[in-house]
Amino acid sequence: MTSKLQFIQHISEMNTKSLKEILVKNAFKKYSNNSFLEKLNEIFIKIKASGNTHLEIHKGIGVCTCNKDKKVFCFVGNVTKDYFTLTYLEDENKYYNFQTSCSEILYESNPTLNKFYYFSIKPEETSAYKKHTQISNPIQEYKVFCTKEFCSMETIELWLKKHKNNYKITAELLENKNNRLKLNSVELLVKREFEKLYGSMSILSKIYHKETYFKEQLKEYSSIKDSISKLEKWFYFQEENKNEYQLFSSVFYDNRELTHFSLKLNDLILDPNDFKYTLKYMSIIEDAQAIEFKGTIVSISEIEFIERKYAESYPIQKIVLSINDFCCSEYQITFSKERVKHLDNLSVGQFVKVFARLTGGEYENTEGIKDFKYNLYGWRIEKLDAKPKVKKNTKEMDLYYKYILPPPF
Repeated sequence: MTSKLQFIQHISEMNTKSLKEILVKNAFKKYSNNSFLEKLNEIFIKIKASGNTHLEIHKGIGVCTCNKDKKVFCFVGNVTKDYFTLTYLEDENKYYNFQTSCSEILYESNPTLNKFYYFSIKPEETSAYKKHTQISNPIQEYKVFCTKEFCSMETIELWLKKHKNNYKITAELLENKNNRLKLNSVELLVKREFEKLYGSMSILSKIYHKETYFKEQLKEYSSIKDSISKLEKWFYFQEENKNEYQLFSSVFYDNRELTHFSLKLNDLILDPNDFKYTLKYMSIIEDAQAIEFKGTIVSISEIEFIERKYAESYPIQKIVLSINDFCCSEYQITFSKERVKHLDNLSVGQFVKVFARLTGGEYENTEGIKDFKYNLYGWRIEKLDAKPKVKKNTKEMDLYYKYILPPPF
């Protein structure tokens, strides 16, 4: 019996064990035959569970854009008529290169069909992939890092050094198209995941090694912060060289966090002590972009939650601040997400310094009238000593009221 006839027989019997002996290498797309047979067995179990004892096999031609003009096998349960399909190629001896699975087929004879099972393989769900992740030293070590409360950069630096040669070999392999084509889909996924993981850890290392640079910038800032002209030059230099902190900001910036930065990459949480100078420096840069003003708290609202349709809800809390300016202004400032914690232990009547971001733009209401609206979003808040009392110059102001202030009508 030829391999083609054996294939038909074994599929009809839903016998994956015997199929293994007659399949060409990587019979389904770029997957190992073990992965292909695992998926077949998964579908066979579902079809058998519905009461089917064997499969009827029909041939057809694909008519969908995904399988157009390709030869197609349709495998149909003998009782329920549940089915799945696979396109294929063939020569005199074998069937091979099974690929797309689609229900749009022109059959030689129209079979009765019921439920369609789409045939696809997810590399990360195969036993080959799971086995690799269990035995791979780099990945297992990384998973251990992720279980810790904090992972130190020293640990990551040692990991990078240990797997440097492996990374070099992997990167060279993936860059070579001919070598890539020799890998099945699971092997390719494994190589790419390691390359990406090593690359991510390398980025953390680059950021970590900038600690020295930020330490020097903070040292200079500390020596000139009381000089307006020198401070202006310092900030101008930072703006010109923002590329020095752009990578840190891109990786870790998170406006939901209290400090605006989350030292987390996927499941890996980094030790803040490894980035103490960077974090302090970034705090200065971020505060410089905020509006700073002092005032007395007039009111503090209750926390309310903003519901969003496709994302998690988040808390907001508002305060009203009385400003000691000529107009006796009062500003409403909104603190959102983690920043509501800035309002913990604050009370009405306290004198505070607030850092806030001013946002706004042109809006059009339902009547088509355009106007500009602005909002203040709380950035940070500091308690200050009691508001200084203003000495009243009664005698001089009495002269003003008597001779200059216009009389009432």
